[in-house]
Amino acid sequence: MKFFLYLRIAGHALDFDQIISDLHAYFPYKIMREGEECSKRFHPGKVHTEDIWLSEYTSGEEELIESALYDFISAYLPAKESIRELSALHDVSFVCSVYPDDNQCGIKLSKKVISAASDMQASIRIDAAFLKEFYEGSYKK
Repeated sequence: MKFFLYLRIAGHALDFDQIISDLHAYFPYKIMREGEECSKRFHPGKVHTEDIWLSEYTSGEEELIESALYDFISAYLPAKESIRELSALHDVSFVCSVYPDDNQCGIKLSKKVISAASDMQASIRIDAAFLKEFYEGSYKK
């Protein structure tokens, strides 16, 4: 099963310079500004309704979601105070986007994963998308 992990910080008037200064060293990131066009592939004609700073970790093929998520969240623990400050003002989430090979999947989050995110006052969000038909070209709206 393919998955991606993100640290997502969203809100109005994000201080991107400060976020980059505090968090850039951890993983590659991208910035989406309020009013900019969203991805044409998945959201044609829509614009972002808030600023978003997003770091991304791409999984290895055999990597387990739970252990990768824990390692990803734990990597940010040295920046815990910065993330707490951001969480007080903005929506800060560790996001796991899962692309199952089959039509069902289960994801277990251990106490240590939940505790690590909670320690930074960040939420955990899990998105599951069944895109096999989309990528194979057999998807119908």
